[in-house]
Amino acid sequence: APKPEPKPAPKEIVMKKALVVGGRTRFILDTIKPKLAMHGVEILEHWDMDHRTQASRAIPAGAELVILFKDMHGQATALGQSLGPQAKKLGIPYVSTTRQAAHFRADLLRYGFEQVMHAAPQVEVPLPVAAPVEAASVALPTWVMQALKAGTPISLTPEHETALFNVGSERMFTVLVRVTPADAARWLEARVRAQRPVAQRHVEELASAFRRGEYHFTHQGIAFSKDGSNQDGQHRLWAIFNSGVTVDINVTFGQEAEAMRVIDSKIRPRAVWQNRQILTGDTQSKKRLEAALIIRLLVYPDLRHAPSFDESEDLIATYRDGLDWALTLQNKKIYGTAPVRGSLAFAYRTAPGMVEAFAEQVLHGENLQRGMPAFAARTALEMAVGRSNRREVALKVLRACQGHLQSENMPRVMLSEECVTFFGKVHGIKGVTP
Repeated sequence: APKPEPKPAPKEIVMKKALVVGGRTRFILDTIKPKLAMHGVEILEHWDMDHRTQASRAIPAGAELVILFKDMHGQATALGQSLGPQAKKLGIPYVSTTRQAAHFRADLLRYGFEQVMHAAPQVEVPLPVAAPVEAASVALPTWVMQALKAGTPISLTPEHETALFNVGSERMFTVLVRVTPADAARWLEARVRAQRPVAQRHVEELASAFRRGEYHFTHQGIAFSKDGSNQDGQHRLWAIFNSGVTVDINVTFGQEAEAMRVIDSKIRPRAVWQNRQILTGDTQSKKRLEAALIIRLLVYPDLRHAPSFDESEDLIATYRDGLDWALTLQNKKIYGTAPVRGSLAFAYRTAPGMVEAFAEQVLHGENLQRGMPAFAARTALEMAVGRSNRREVALKVLRACQGHLQSENMPRVMLSEECVTFFGKVHGIKGVTP
């Protein structure tokens, strides 16, 4: 039988050295370098294309190719334009291209740089098979199972509390618990062993919502570790204690200590409005939350931390009617921004009919005369162009709305914090009753 011909030795690929001009260094190294290697090209040097400081620069010795990445407008700077004649004089290819993948590959092929190697195949790594979950060694008490089945809250008698923490030392579970101010005080004193920073404003907002009966019940609540120490929900405990109101809330017992790393991690989570949309089905979640945050900015201008999901839900629940109405306003030129929607939603609770009439006047601009608050508001909004200060725009709309409610003569809108105090008193904010 004829002997099989020996396979030819793989052809050695001789890499051409290129001067690469333009593009950010990180982009060149992460994206362009691997693609060049597939076409038999390696980077000798990379220059940022800075037309402000350099009009020309000599191509380095050893360069066998020049690749120029034009800017986003397809233009080459003076530095880039000077390289073409240099490359021609040296007798080396000069490739002027863009960062778009299709253009980049086409230009390389046009200059004869065929693809000589291929990307390494993606190797699928099998996922580890999870070990079978064993049944919990400690069963939940019968009265807990009955409460879970009925969906009724558990009252914290001394016997119940002891049993819940005992079971929590062996397994993790979540139940609905009726937490009184006395329970909150006891847990804060005995079980909060690693004090974390407490945002007093958030506590005040939650306590106010508890007093008004407007707390929005969610899957989030209070959590304790296997050793009984508090891991999450410290703000809710303080709010229950400060409000003097008994609250039904989910409490998790037996959470692993490692969960603290996840709860307190700085990994950027999904945006709050995206979570709202997923959990509530609210298709206008982003606009609704943006308007609600304007209210938060009006009432608490010094509050810098980003709101949690619960904070956002509490805020939206408080001003739900006003936010629902503000999102129905169709004129994008006048009402298309969060500061306008948020300020009107904030004012809406005070006198819905009068606020709606004010918005109609601003919207249509009919029969408006100088001195009318709606005229002043419309003028201020028409002048608020570009990225105007969000709080300033909201304050102007709110001040004009206050003027409308009080039948003031208002040639122009003057910035004033007094309007926030006016509506805040009506709403019972900061402990002030209407």
